[in-house]
Amino acid sequence: MIYPCDAANAVGILNIHYQFAETICRPKERIKAITQGLIAHDRMLADWDGHRKSADYRRRVTPKSL
Repeated sequence: MIYPCDAANAVGILNIHYQFAETICRPKERIKAITQGLIAHDRMLADWDGHRKSADYRRRVTPKSL
């Protein structure tokens, strides 16, 4: 299960990739950076969705306490 802290972390990674993409001048490289951000975001969420060992901790943690 994906909890709010997981989503907040994944959105943070996505924002980092988007900010980096804004600094790139070439359109194809900018699209590549955005795509890599989306892939990283999806992989993080998919990994956490199947991660059972830390689910109890992640359920109790809020994004503000990270």
